[in-house]
Amino acid sequence: MARKKKAEELEQQTASANGEEQTQQQEEQPKKKRRRRRKKYVMLFSPFLMKETKHELIGEPFEIEGVPHQWARCTKSRHSQLVNLELLKSKSSQEQLQQYNPEDAIKYSPTKEFKIGDVIYHEQWNDIGIVRQKAITSSGGYAIIVEFEKLKTKKLIEKFNPDATAESHASSTHS
Repeated sequence: MARKKKAEELEQQTASANGEEQTQQQEEQPKKKRRRRRKKYVMLFSPFLMKETKHELIGEPFEIEGVPHQWARCTKSRHSQLVNLELLKSKSSQEQLQQYNPEDAIKYSPTKEFKIGDVIYHEQWNDIGIVRQKAITSSGGYAIIVEFEKLKTKKLIEKFNPDATAESHASSTHS
C-alpha cells in the first residue's frame, strides 16, 4: 500500500510539473487575437436579377486608373461584379435624378447612342433616368439599362436602324 501511495504522489508531482511547464509556455507566447472581418453590405443593381439587391463587398479595394474599385457579390444570385467605390459613396440615384430637369437631359430616341452615366428624358413616360449599363439583346441589337425616377429600371433599345433590320429580314426571306 505504501508503494501505491508513493506511485500516486509521484504521478501527481510529474503531472503538476508538466502543467506548470505548459502554462509557462502559454505565458511566453503572446496570445493571437482572432479577428473576424466585419462584412460590409451595399445595395446595388444586379444585372442578373434586373433589380436592386443586397451585395457583400469581398476582397480588398484596389485602384484602376486612380479610381478605387472592389468586388461585390449579390447575396441572392451569388454573381459578382466590379464596383466603383467613388460612385458608391456619391449620392443615391434618386437624389441624383432630382437635381436634373427634363430640359437638361438628353431626349431618348431608339436611334441614338448613349454612354453609361448619361441622363436621359423619356417623353412618352415623362420620366428622367440615368443609363446604368449597356447590353446586347438576343437578336444582336443594342440595349441600355436605365434607372428611372418613377419607373425604376427599364431596358431600352439604342442604335436601332430600321433600314438595316428591314434589309436583313428581306434578304433572309428571299434566300
